[in-house]
Amino acid sequence: MSTPHKKTIDLGTHQLKFESGKIARQADGAVLLSVNDTLILGTACTTPDPLEDVDFVPLRVDYIEKFSSAGKTVGGFFKREGRPTQREVLTCRLIDRPIRPLILEGYTHDTQIITQVLSYDETYSTEPFAICAASAALALSSVPLVHPVGAVRVGYIDGQFVVNPTLVEQKKSTLDLMLAGTEEAILMIEGFCELLTEAQVLEAIAVGHKAIQLICRGISEWQREIGKPKNLETLKRIPEELLSCLRSEFNDELKSALKI
Repeated sequence: MSTPHKKTIDLGTHQLKFESGKIARQADGAVLLSVNDTLILGTACTTPDPLEDVDFVPLRVDYIEKFSSAGKTVGGFFKREGRPTQREVLTCRLIDRPIRPLILEGYTHDTQIITQVLSYDETYSTEPFAICAASAALALSSVPLVHPVGAVRVGYIDGQFVVNPTLVEQKKSTLDLMLAGTEEAILMIEGFCELLTEAQVLEAIAVGHKAIQLICRGISEWQREIGKPKNLETLKRIPEELLSCLRSEFNDELKSALKI
C-alpha cells in the first residue's frame, strides 16, 4: 500500500486536515478531509476518452449524507435511505456553482465528483468542507481545474466575525454567509443577515476571503507536490483563426449588445 500524503491548513479556531492515497485509490483524485471528528471523502472520476458531439463540461456532482455517519439509523419501518434529501441537493449545487466555471473550456470527458460524509460529530455544518474536499480531489486529479477553490461560512457574533462558526454559534449569529472562491476572487456568495450595514457585509466577505486564500494556497502547494499532470491534450479548442475573424468582424456589435 502506498504511503498516504497529508496536508494541514490552519484556520485559527480549527484545522482542515487533508489526506490522499489511503482509500479510493482507483479514483482519478481522492481526498479525505477531517475537521475534528467530521470526516468527508471527496472523489473525482473522469472517463479516459472525451465525449463526441458535446460542447459543454459533462460534470455531475453528488453529495451524500448517511445516518450512519452520526451513529444513527433511519426511524420507521423502511430502513433503507432513499433519494437525495433537499439538503443534499442544495449542497450539490453549492459545490457545483464555484467549481464548474473553473474547469477549462473544451474539456468534454464525462466527470463525476462525489463527496460523502463518512463521520459527523455535529460540531460544524458540512457544506464548506464538502466544497473544499471536492476542490482538493479535482486539484490532485488530471481534470484541468484552472484554480483550486476554497469555501467558508462566516458568522457575526457579539460584534465579531467568525469563520466557520459551530452549529451552536450559528444560533446566536446575525449573519449566515456562505462564500466560495479562489485565491484571487470570490466566485459565490449566498446567505442572509439581520439588519447589517453594507460595510459590515463587505467586511464579512473580506474576512471570509482571507480564510479562502489560506485554503487555496494550501491546496495549490499540495497539488504541486503530489498532483497528476493535467489532461490538456484532448481539449476541444476553437481555432484561433476563427476567433480572430469573429473579433474583427463583430467586436463592436457584441460590445453594444452587452450594454443593452
